Amino acid sequence: MGRIAVADLDPTLADAAAGLALGRVSEPVETPFGLHLLQVDERWGDSLHLRQIFVPIEISGETEDAAFELMDQLEEIALRTDLPTAADSLGVPIRTDVPLTDGIDFIAGAGALGVAPDWALDPLTEIGELSQFFENPSGYHVFELLGRQESRIAALDDVRPNIRRVLAAEKKKEAAAELAARVTEAVEAGATLDEAAGRYGWAVQETETFRRGDFVPGLGQGTEAIGVAFGAPPGTISGVVDAGDAVAIIQVIEREEATREQFEEVKDALLQQLVFERTQEYVQKWLLALRDQANVEDHRERLRQAQEQAQQGLGMR
Repeated sequence: MGRIAVADLDPTLADAAAGLALGRVSEPVETPFGLHLLQVDERWGDSLHLRQIFVPIEISGETEDAAFELMDQLEEIALRTDLPTAADSLGVPIRTDVPLTDGIDFIAGAGALGVAPDWALDPLTEIGELSQFFENPSGYHVFELLGRQESRIAALDDVRPNIRRVLAAEKKKEAAAELAARVTEAVEAGATLDEAAGRYGWAVQETETFRRGDFVPGLGQGTEAIGVAFGAPPGTISGVVDAGDAVAIIQVIEREEATREQFEEVKDALLQQLVFERTQEYVQKWLLALRDQANVEDHRERLRQAQEQAQQGLGMR
């Protein structure tokens, strides 16, 4: 990793590095990204020279299939009832105090959720509607929209943590972009990407094969970096591109273009998904129209009085 500011480390890694004697190798440190072995060679104030061996944690095919099956069951029950009922029936943890704010995609305990706030704040998203599943390094997430609040001037104490996080992230990205620009200059001068990155203590990481809509560690989901990866010719090296909470320099090693045969294999599943989404859209419109046209009479007070009378009658016997 080379020389790095402690503030730029994952908090778990920062804590482990803080208590590590110089030259000693740490016990395995687990983060949402995998397992890390750390060695601190030097310290300078709030910075240190850090080496690490990183082993990503990857779920097996069977575990991934089980997770997808669980998500399907969760969605099926939630569409018939609601999300709390579905989560309770399947033993899935749920939070009911998650605020999604325009322009802020980070949720404490869940991490960055990309386009989730855009979905929640979209006027076409109905109250009570269930979201698609969002994936990030901490897992899979699904939302049920419980309500919206109009924009207002928030108290400083309420937004201070988010302001600090956003400013710190932007500062880190600016510093990283300056260093990354030097890497691209070295590449333009004739160095390979590995050689240029090595001059600054960086290591080039190779991703697994991914699809356009996937979350990719280091590149994010739906970011400029993903777009460049699908647009740049294989072999070329990009400039500095935005990767959500980070910046990246990308070299496309290989791209497999979709074929007609591959499309035919997934066509039925895509068609079913589109039919399901369109059906849900029509159901929502029908319910809204029914609600607008219905002549609703409120008899709750009469029912309450009848219930009280019945209880009093039982008490007199």
